Amino acid sequence: MLLIPSYVFAGKKLSTPMYVNVYSKYAYGQYGSSRNSNVNSTEYIECINNTQAGGTLLITCSFVTSQGNQFLCNATGLFARIITATKTHSSYVKIYWDAYRQCASLTIINSSVYPPIY
Repeated sequence: MLLIPSYVFAGKKLSTPMYVNVYSKYAYGQYGSSRNSNVNSTEYIECINNTQAGGTLLITCSFVTSQGNQFLCNATGLFARIITATKTHSSYVKIYWDAYRQCASLTIINSSVYPPIY
């Protein structure tokens, strides 16, 4: 008789806490870790897609930590389309911004090690 378990616990798992450094102008975090945090109800990450008059895509990304540190930057054009096309509900996101609060650099990692939003 072959027994097959109805569940399996395997695989690497990471939970990345959100971090905002307003002095060095960068922020990082993971959507699922932030959403599923039991520590607080303040922390969140969001990237909102807006289409402006003329069809210009504008992305506004916000990070708010449990300590109240906040970061906000905007992206347009190709940069905005890349953000829209690559982020998922379990993405790890790291963004640098410039003096004008424009998103200057972006890293998005989609991996099974990061928890999904539930």
